[in-house]
Amino acid sequence: MKVSELVGTLFQLDKDWTSRIVMAMLIMGVLWGLLGMVDSLMIRVQETGWGVTGSMPFTPQEYYAGITLTLRELYSALHSR
Repeated sequence: MKVSELVGTLFQLDKDWTSRIVMAMLIMGVLWGLLGMVDSLMIRVQETGWGVTGSMPFTPQEYYAGITLTLRELYSALHSR
């Protein structure tokens, strides 16, 4: 199965507009939940690193900049088609 077929099936591009919007909302909700999970786990990793070694792998600005860049790449890849 090609990527374009997978996206078409996942977002139900052959259905009416309400089905497409609902599926897009569900998929984006799952992605947002995964992002929240990664966010909470990375904060724990940073807290543990700070407590054990006294050094931060990333500053908070670098951490949130990485999340922002990832989201931009994700949405630009979805909207470039």
